[in-house]
Amino acid sequence: MSPQTDYSQEMPVAVAGLQVDGRHDNHVVSAAAEETVRFGLAVVKKSDDFNIGRLPGANQVVITDDGGTWTAGNLVTTINGQAVTTAFTTDKATSMAAHATALQALGFVSTATYVGGSNTITIVATADVYLAVSTDVSGITGTMTISGYTHTSSDDILGLSTREVKSYGDARNRVNDTAVATLSGDTLAANDTIDGTINGVAIGTVTYATSEANTLQLLANELMKNSGVALATVSGRVVTVLNNAGLEIELSLTVTDDALVSVAPSFSIAYQKQASGVSLEQVAYFATETISTTRRGALWVACEENVSVGDTPYMRVATGAGGAQRGSFRNDADSGSCQDVSGTFGKFIKDAVQDPDGNYVSALEVNLP
Repeated sequence: MSPQTDYSQEMPVAVAGLQVDGRHDNHVVSAAAEETVRFGLAVVKKSDDFNIGRLPGANQVVITDDGGTWTAGNLVTTINGQAVTTAFTTDKATSMAAHATALQALGFVSTATYVGGSNTITIVATADVYLAVSTDVSGITGTMTISGYTHTSSDDILGLSTREVKSYGDARNRVNDTAVATLSGDTLAANDTIDGTINGVAIGTVTYATSEANTLQLLANELMKNSGVALATVSGRVVTVLNNAGLEIELSLTVTDDALVSVAPSFSIAYQKQASGVSLEQVAYFATETISTTRRGALWVACEENVSVGDTPYMRVATGAGGAQRGSFRNDADSGSCQDVSGTFGKFIKDAVQDPDGNYVSALEVNLP
C-alpha cells in the first residue's frame, strides 16, 4: 500500500449544527425527535410539549385570489389529499364564503374564513396537523385566478438542532415504530368499508368515498386521530403509520367488501424501524432519538442559498420553488413557503460559507427563555 503523501491543510469553516465561536454561554435542551431531524435546522415543540420536537410545518395557509370574477361552475380546493368542491351560488362573495365553510368541515381543519376585502381564505389546522393546500379554478366560469399561498407556523420554536458526537445511534436497538399497510386485491368501490384498531383502540369506520385513493387518505386521516400516531401517509395502495415517541405500534385493518369480486380487497401489515433504509452515516437525529436543541447561543444553520450578514432569516415551513427541507433557512419568503423568523433569530450574523458537500451554512443567534 502506498503511503499518503499529501494532506489538505484546509478544514471546513463550518458545518450545519456546529456552535459558533465566542458568542455567549449556550443553553441546550433535549427532546424526543418525532421525525428525522438534520443538524442546523429549526425545531418546534409539539402541542407546546418540550419533550417532543419536530420540524416546523404550515398549520395556517392563506389562499389569495386576484380579485377576478366567478359567475358559474365549481371551485375545488384539496387539503392533505382531500378534495372539497363548491358550486357557484348567488355571487362570488357568497360562493367563496360557502367554500370556506365546506373546508372548515374537514376533520383536520379548525377554522376556514373568507375575507372579501382581501380576497383571501385563511385555513387554520387542528392541533399538530400540517397543511398541504391547492386550489383548482379550471372548473369555474369567470376571470378569477389564485395569485398565491402564504404558509405560516404558529408552533413554538424549541431551538436549533445541534450537532452531537453521538448523533445517530444504532438502528438495531430501535423498536418497530412504523406500520406499513398494503392493500391488495380488487379496487375499493362503493359501499366498501374499512375498520380496524391501532394500539388496541378502534378507529372510526371509513366508508368508500369518490375513489380508492381518496378513501385511503380518509383512512390515514382517521388513523391520525389516535393520540399515539405521529404521522400517517398514503402512497399508491400503501398506508404508512408512524407511532409517537418511539413506541411500539400494532395495527389491524379489515375491509368489508360490498360486491362479489374476483379477489376481495384486503390489507397486509408489515412493521419496520423508522430508520429502515436510512444510512447511519447521514448526519441527522432519527425519529425517537433525543435531539439536542440550542435555545440560547449562536449556531451554524442549514441554508438553501447564499445569504449575507444582516439579511432577514426566513424559515421553510412548506415545499416551494427554493426547496423542501422544513426548518432550513433562506433570506426571502420563496413565494409564501417560508416564514419571517427575525422576531426569534434577529438577522444572520455571518456571511454564508459552503460546507465540504457544497451546502450553504450561515449563523443565527437565538436567545429563548
